[in-house]
Amino acid sequence: METTALSRLFARSSSRAMAPEPSVAGPASRPTIARTLAWLVALASLGLVACGDDDADPIDQGPADASGSMDAGGDMNAGEDMDGDDMPDGGGDEEPDYFVVCGLTFSPEGPSGYAAVVPSIDAGVTVDLETALPIPGLGACFGADGFLFVPQGEAPEIEKFTVTSSGDFESLGVVSFMGVGVPAIDFRNLVVVSETVAIYPDAVTQRLVVWNPDTLAITGTISLEAVAAEAPAGRPDVSFGRPVVRPDGTVVVVGSYGDGEGPSAPFFAAFVDLAGETVTSVAVATGCGNGGAVGYPDGSVYFANNSFAASSGRLGLPGSFAPCLRRIAPGETRFDEGYELDLAAVTGAAASADLVPGPGTSAFTLGYDEEVVPVTEMTSLRVLQNTPAWRLYRIEDIASPAEPAPVQVATPPGAGFLVPYDVGEDRVLLGSLAADLSGTAIIDVTDPASPETLLSAPSILVSVVPQTE
Repeated sequence: METTALSRLFARSSSRAMAPEPSVAGPASRPTIARTLAWLVALASLGLVACGDDDADPIDQGPADASGSMDAGGDMNAGEDMDGDDMPDGGGDEEPDYFVVCGLTFSPEGPSGYAAVVPSIDAGVTVDLETALPIPGLGACFGADGFLFVPQGEAPEIEKFTVTSSGDFESLGVVSFMGVGVPAIDFRNLVVVSETVAIYPDAVTQRLVVWNPDTLAITGTISLEAVAAEAPAGRPDVSFGRPVVRPDGTVVVVGSYGDGEGPSAPFFAAFVDLAGETVTSVAVATGCGNGGAVGYPDGSVYFANNSFAASSGRLGLPGSFAPCLRRIAPGETRFDEGYELDLAAVTGAAASADLVPGPGTSAFTLGYDEEVVPVTEMTSLRVLQNTPAWRLYRIEDIASPAEPAPVQVATPPGAGFLVPYDVGEDRVLLGSLAADLSGTAIIDVTDPASPETLLSAPSILVSVVPQTE
């Protein structure tokens, strides 16, 4: 790798970085934790909640962050340019020159977001919060190839940064979604398709917003009203998840229907032709609680319930469902009727949830271990979801998840969330959050028999973004 001013800066500080420095964040006090619990519920679906003893080292796993490589691509009407070769693949094929990590620290005044540059995510590297860039919102960021995008908290805006040779952040401008009626941005659902195409599904306007990460301009919107038109009786509410982009450029907008009260269900998948600016079809899968979807390189899309739905089902709450796993096969636009699986039967745990893609056709999922903490008639939904008794399993082949049987990953049990950090390189990295909210360790679980602890941050670590100069 060519030596640059930025890499020389890291070289000068490498000896200091390898020795952990005192954290400026420190553990949150019990009163502080109590005051912020209500706020943390908003992050529950991101997996950024820890419960249990201070001595526990849970894999508290949660947000699918929005990092991704921005390779060559076309504009909104250039569907022919968005084939498999142009699609983002997480960290890209090149070894990153450095990383940007974004997260949250806590104080009696509340949470504060930051973005910081680190030379690597290896064990022993520290995050210097003193020189970090303060950022609004939930401490999230995404991007690649020398650019960083930061959602602006409650404002429906995204600010673009570059990292200078001295390691500072330089603002390159802001894109606002206010002009198309978007009141707020859920960073989890932002997806970069190419250098010039990014998308965001908005539930309020029922539109897919298309914007240009290069010029920071809104290039168009596509109506998603066809999704609401397929809503089952009594479930008119529509919520969107993170879209999946197939290798041929087709956008699969996913989400669930709800009644405004109980668990959202069922799943839906809306297939969007970006070049034609239209929804071509909508598929609906009944019998599943709310959850999310992941895509695989062959074009298949898999859906699984989250831990909220799994916990609801385990407790037998009204409107809940058994854990489920659904698939849309490569090239298809309908749910595969031959692949309607009970996720609990796959893991052997009555409460099972979530999917994170692994190398090849593998996947990772969670199952609640009732031998660690039994479920009783006094167990509440949030307690079950947040209790550090969820085990992590590796599924060898998601197309046939029960054969061979999933392998339990050799990590301590954690709360019911998966927090993947997408850095490419066929690695599966998850976040382990301290029970007192004082820090997060990145765990490489690619080899389920030998998980490896990497960088530790004195904060809740929301996003890890690989960068090349």
